Amino acid sequence: MLDVFRSQSRSLVIYILLGIVILAFILTFNTQGPITGNPNLPSMDVLVEVAGTPIDSRELAMAVLFSADAPQPGMGGFDRLQAEQRYEGTRLLWSGVPTDLAQITSFEGDVPAVESEKALEELIESTLAAKQAEAMGLGVSDIELSARVAKLERSFGTSFKDETGRFDPKKYDVFVRYQLGSSKSALEAFLRREILRDKLLQVTTAGVTVSDAELDAVDLAENGRPRLEVVTIDARAAKAAVNVADDEAGAWADAHGSEIQAAYEAAGEKYVKPAKWTIRGILVKATQKDGIDDAKKAEVDAEWATKKSAADAIAADLKKAWSGEVAIDGIGAEGTAETKKITDVPEAERTAWLMAHFSTVAELKTEHDLTKDVGGRFTDGKSADALGRSPLGPAVSAAVSAAAPGALVGPVEGAHGWWIIAVEKIAEAKSTPVEAAKLELAKALLAETKAAEQLDTIAAGVLEVALAAKDKTLAESIKTWNKAHGGKEDGPLTATTTGMVGSAPSTALTAGFQEALGLPPREESPDDIPGIGKVDGMAAAAWKLTTEAPVASKVYKSADGKVRYIARVAAKTERTDDEKKTDATARDGLRRTVLGLKRAAVWVGIVKGMKDKAKAAGDIDYADAWSQVLAAERTRLADAVKRAAAAKGAAQLGSTFSLPSGGQPIKLDLGAGGVPEAPGAPVAPDAPAAPEAPAAPAAPEAPAAPAAPEAPAAPAP
Repeated sequence: MLDVFRSQSRSLVIYILLGIVILAFILTFNTQGPITGNPNLPSMDVLVEVAGTPIDSRELAMAVLFSADAPQPGMGGFDRLQAEQRYEGTRLLWSGVPTDLAQITSFEGDVPAVESEKALEELIESTLAAKQAEAMGLGVSDIELSARVAKLERSFGTSFKDETGRFDPKKYDVFVRYQLGSSKSALEAFLRREILRDKLLQVTTAGVTVSDAELDAVDLAENGRPRLEVVTIDARAAKAAVNVADDEAGAWADAHGSEIQAAYEAAGEKYVKPAKWTIRGILVKATQKDGIDDAKKAEVDAEWATKKSAADAIAADLKKAWSGEVAIDGIGAEGTAETKKITDVPEAERTAWLMAHFSTVAELKTEHDLTKDVGGRFTDGKSADALGRSPLGPAVSAAVSAAAPGALVGPVEGAHGWWIIAVEKIAEAKSTPVEAAKLELAKALLAETKAAEQLDTIAAGVLEVALAAKDKTLAESIKTWNKAHGGKEDGPLTATTTGMVGSAPSTALTAGFQEALGLPPREESPDDIPGIGKVDGMAAAAWKLTTEAPVASKVYKSADGKVRYIARVAAKTERTDDEKKTDATARDGLRRTVLGLKRAAVWVGIVKGMKDKAKAAGDIDYADAWSQVLAAERTRLADAVKRAAAAKGAAQLGSTFSLPSGGQPIKLDLGAGGVPEAPGAPVAPDAPAAPEAPAAPAAPEAPAAPAAPEAPAAPAP
């Protein structure tokens, strides 16, 4: 190319231009690739100096690449929960760090929402830890460094090997320059510090153990809490114990007409049963029209027209079976399989034959997932109102309501597409007049009123039965009471078993699930009875009940005084061998969890001590460039929150949103129409003198790393 250029270029101007092109090529060839991390980070600016070691924007960008992503504003549900746990519960997750060490972080409170702020704190941590480790005589061998480099292949889904499986320096060089936006010397210095950080963590937490006594205490708090058998007695349940004579009920009904009418209407289908249709359906699905904007309306309308043609073809084939134009399969009078035209089938059997044929077609053709495997059959009879709701719709309800048993209806436009319906049978509407039901309603209402007045007496009688049969469960005892007050063992009172009483340690570890599901925060109280709530004195009594005295000796009342409770400690069942093995496995898992939490707590204290000491000595010096970067990042995040709020609706997200940043919340008013200017990050002031962090325990000289299989030595910086 240069020869051609020269042959056609003789003027001085062309030679000058040629020289510029060549010079530009020389200056740009084989230089560092683009930084693929945060675009707000100016290239190579020093952001903070830690005990003489500068941390620049290129290293921070690389650390952000190695970190788990923060949850995006607007993300919800389990996706957000999973992202939060990964982001807040790990450090530099993709840097090749062992998983158990990646999960030991040094943050005491809120983890910064700004990814760069979190990553910078972790770089400060590893820089201070590396210096402490070196002072203790720890080091990093080339084999250890090469092994950490090799882990990056798996983290980033790449390979540093050639076709023969040997380390290829060129591939490694391309990865570092163009994927990490760094240099080999910077990456390897970074990884050496991270390895030293991990070694210091291992040395300083090696003595942390979980004793059997500690584990027993946690296990008891988690799994050894008492459960209760509880009989709940309110006026409605206890009314069976009250006898009401017919004449008394009649007189009461005459004086309480409005209450009788309200109870009649509340009884719903007990007295007024609407007509119901048993149907089978074939759905040809189409895009739902609700919420479609004008730009897509024509496209969706065209899709519905196409789907209508497909539904027409299915209906046409079915109509041939209904008219007797084609033969269909069925079961004859003698129970054998037969193939006949419907006109040749006895009239009394035709509906069964047609429904069987429809189901065979539905299993192949319908796109309604819930009924596909049962031949399109809706298991419950549907009223006209139910037919009018999704997934069917008003048009389907109108068409089916006008059809006779055995009819084929459709295609009819439904909520999710075109429906073809076979009407199997119709249950006619039935109604019992209020006058005919008046005495029954009056007896029930009056008995409930009397039961409310006699609740203490009824509860005392139940308790007496339970105390007299301590060797029986409450479920068995209450059958005795039921039989004596109504003649049926299975009602009206029943015993239920609660969950474990008291607060579980795991609640603190799983609290985020409630938020992810959009539920209010889960609040456990030692006084709460699972499934019931707080009942004065009952939780305390649960811990005192024993095998010898299993039934609580008093009746407990709800806070509003409308409910009574009888309680008995739930019997413990003998564990099977398989359950015992499961228990042992769970205990081992619990030990690992508690050990991890204890190690993390120790490490938080060690890092805090190192940082406090460094700040007091002026060894952590933030540059102005970091203030600029952090301000830009906070503004970017605030803008993202604003956009997410606009997308979801401010009412759904709430009027304010708080972002924890370095322990200081940034309050955003989403209803004000603007995003406040993010505060700049001031240069960190000198921290007040902190007590000198206790020296880490002396560690034995680091043993030589075991021989690694053909691990190539990392290229020299």
